[in-house]
Amino acid sequence: MKPQLTKQHISYRMHTTNTTLTVLCAWFDMWLVFAGEGSRKHHLPPMNRFPNFFRYTGEAHLRAMILSVYSLYDPGPGRVTLPALLKELKLDAATATRAQKFVRKGAEIAARLKPLRHYLIAHRSDKHTFQDAYYEAGLTPNRISRLVTLSCAAFNCMARGSGQPEFFRVNFAGDDMVEMLNELRLDQ
Repeated sequence: MKPQLTKQHISYRMHTTNTTLTVLCAWFDMWLVFAGEGSRKHHLPPMNRFPNFFRYTGEAHLRAMILSVYSLYDPGPGRVTLPALLKELKLDAATATRAQKFVRKGAEIAARLKPLRHYLIAHRSDKHTFQDAYYEAGLTPNRISRLVTLSCAAFNCMARGSGQPEFFRVNFAGDDMVEMLNELRLDQ
């Protein structure tokens, strides 16, 4: 029989997940500034002014976001994940069913990230190219946005059901990135 988790342990695991959601949303929002077709053209002058900084910034945010969002579904033992939290929390049947729906849909998309996480980011393989892996994963801004949204919805459903603080998504990082790029553009 599994030992009961203490209230402090559950609180810590929920806080850890909330922090992961916060940073992955910041990285996702900043990546969208670079990946968005509508915004990229507008920001080219400052990006060209500091090419060595901006050359890899979008890719760095994407990779950090992939590692973070994948960690929320990584099936390894002893990890703080959304599926593990769902099993650990004492939720009423309706809340558990709703949270399970979000987790299941998120896990389906997150499974596509496994080759990227394992073979290209965490353990560099000479048998996989980034282009092939991104294509194989079927990564699109909309699919990534859907995964982020499902992850936040699953967490908040579990938080409400267990009396823990919810995650509130704000776009300060993305807004700050846009503001910085605008100031650099106007500075020229």
